[in-house]
Amino acid sequence: MRHRCIWRIALCFVFLIGVTSHSAAQTLNWRGTWDAWAAYNLNDVVWYDGSSFVVVAPGGTSSGGSADANPAGNVYMCETFPGQYVRYWDKVATGFVWHGSWDANFKYHPNDVVTYNGSMYVANGGTWAAGYAERNPDADVTFGLRNWSRLAAGFTWKGSFDANIAYGTNDVVSVNGSSYVALRPVGGTGFSNPPYEPQNWALLASAGAKGDQGERGIQGQPGEPGQQGPPGAAGQAGPPGPAGPKGLNWRGGWNSTTHYALNDVVWYSGSSYIVTEPLGIDGGGNDADNNPSAQTFWASPSWAKVAIGFNWKGPFNPYVAHEPNDVVSLNGSTYLALRPTNGSGFSNPVYETWNWALLASAGATGPQGLQGASGAPGQQGVPGAQGAQGLRGLTGSAGPAGSQGPKGDTGLQGETGLQGPKGDIGPAGLMGPAGPAGPQGGPGVPGLPGMPGVPGATGPQGPIGLGLSFEIQRVSTDRVLVLPEGNRSLICLVTTAPDTVRLTLPPASSAISRFVTITRVDNGKKVLVEPQRDETLDGARVPIVMDGKFDSITLVTDGVEWVALFRQK
Repeated sequence: MRHRCIWRIALCFVFLIGVTSHSAAQTLNWRGTWDAWAAYNLNDVVWYDGSSFVVVAPGGTSSGGSADANPAGNVYMCETFPGQYVRYWDKVATGFVWHGSWDANFKYHPNDVVTYNGSMYVANGGTWAAGYAERNPDADVTFGLRNWSRLAAGFTWKGSFDANIAYGTNDVVSVNGSSYVALRPVGGTGFSNPPYEPQNWALLASAGAKGDQGERGIQGQPGEPGQQGPPGAAGQAGPPGPAGPKGLNWRGGWNSTTHYALNDVVWYSGSSYIVTEPLGIDGGGNDADNNPSAQTFWASPSWAKVAIGFNWKGPFNPYVAHEPNDVVSLNGSTYLALRPTNGSGFSNPVYETWNWALLASAGATGPQGLQGASGAPGQQGVPGAQGAQGLRGLTGSAGPAGSQGPKGDTGLQGETGLQGPKGDIGPAGLMGPAGPAGPQGGPGVPGLPGMPGVPGATGPQGPIGLGLSFEIQRVSTDRVLVLPEGNRSLICLVTTAPDTVRLTLPPASSAISRFVTITRVDNGKKVLVEPQRDETLDGARVPIVMDGKFDSITLVTDGVEWVALFRQK
C-alpha cells in the first residue's frame, strides 16, 4: 500500500440554502467532524472525508451509530416511505488532498496538491507522468498544458553571492547586507552582480542602517583615598603607549588558503567565528580539517564562536534524521533541533521538548475567502451531417437453359404423335455483392469552456521569523544590555579584567524572534548573566556564571522567560 500523509483544507463555508416556500440566506451552525451517534438539525454543517456538508431537511440525520448513514452517502434522494423521497445532506465544499513531493510514477486526481522544486501545485484533472521526469508540474505550467496550477512559489537560501556559481529561479543570496532573489536561471560566468542586473535579480530586503551609539556605562563608586605620600622627583617622559585594540574585520566565508589576523570574523558551516590568537590561522596548507569549528576544541584555540546559524529543513518528516540547529515547520509553527534525532518515524517536535525548541508559533487563520462564481456551461456542439446513401449492387447473371427432352421412337406412319414436354427451368443466378457504405459524418464542434471562479482573499502574513542580522558590542563593566533597533540580534564580547562583570538581559518582551550571544574573550574575572527582576533564565531567577576563557552562551525568549539555546565552555 502506498504510504502517504493526507491533509485536507476546508473551503468556503458561505452557502445559500433554498426553502420550499421561499429562498433566503440562512445562518449555518458549524458542528465539526460528523459523528454517527449525533443528531443534526436544519442548517447544521459538518466535516466528513475531506468535504463539508449541510443539513437541508430536518429529521432522519441521526444514524444511530451506523457509518453507512454518513453525509457522503446521503446527498442523493432517499426513499423514506413508498413513493416518498427526501434528501437530508448537501455538499458545500470540497477539500485539497496533500501528497507531499511530486512522484512521476504516481497517478494524481483533481485537487491533489504536491510540492516540486520549492513550489506548491494543485492538479486540475487526472494526470500521470508515466515515469517521465520532464512531465513535472513546473514544466506543465511553463508550457501552458493546464494539467497543474501553481499555488505558491518557494525561495531557496544560498548564502553569500558567488559570481562563479550558477543559480536557479527563486534562489536567494546576500550582497553587502542586502538580499536578492533570482528571477530566472543565472550562469556562474564570474561577471554577474545582482545590484546591477534587475533583469535577473529582484531586491528582497535592503541592508539595515547602522545603529545608534550605545548608552554609556554606570560610573563606578570612588575608592577610599589613600594617605598622602611625599612628592617624588619628576620622571622623564615615557615612550608613547601601544595602539588601542583593533575593531572587528568581516572577511566573509572561511577559506583554508587565506591568512587571517586578530579580530578577523568569518562565516563557516552556518556559524560566525572571530580570530582570538594571531598564530595558527594560515589555513593549514589547504587542509579543510583546520576549519574554525574544529579549532575551537583545541587546547590552544585560535578561533572563538560568536554566533550560531540555523539550517532550514522545510516541513518536518519523522523519517528524516536531524542535527542540532536544524529548523523545521509543523502545523504552521517552526521548531529548532537541540540535539541529534534519528528518523525513527515516531518523533514529534510538539511533544519532545528535550529534543526541540519552539521558535515561532503558527499565525492566526485568515478570514475565509468567498466562494468563486460557477463558470457558464459550454455551448452544445453542432451535429455532424448525414452520410450519403451507398450504391445499389449489380443484378446477377441469368441461369443456364434446361436440357432437351428425349426424342420419341419413330412410330408407324399414321397420326402425328403428341408433342414432348417442355424442359425444366434452370436455377436462378447468384445475388450480386452489396454496394459500399457511404462515408461517416464528422463530429460536431465542441462547446467553449466555462469561466474560472474568482479566487478568495489572501490571509494575513504570518509572524516574523528569527532575525539573522546582528550587532556586535564590546563591554567590560556592569550594564543592562540594550538590543539594536529593528529586528537585529546582539553579540556581546566581554572583557572582565580587572573585575567581575554583571550583565542584565533586556526585557523578554522586547527580544521576541531575536537572539543574544555573550562570549567571554579573556581569562580574567567571572561574567554573571541575569534576567530582569520579574523574569526567569532557564526556569530560575539566579544568574548564569561564565568563568572560562572563550565561554559562550546564546539565549532566546518567547516574550516571558529566557532559555539558554546553546552554550560552549
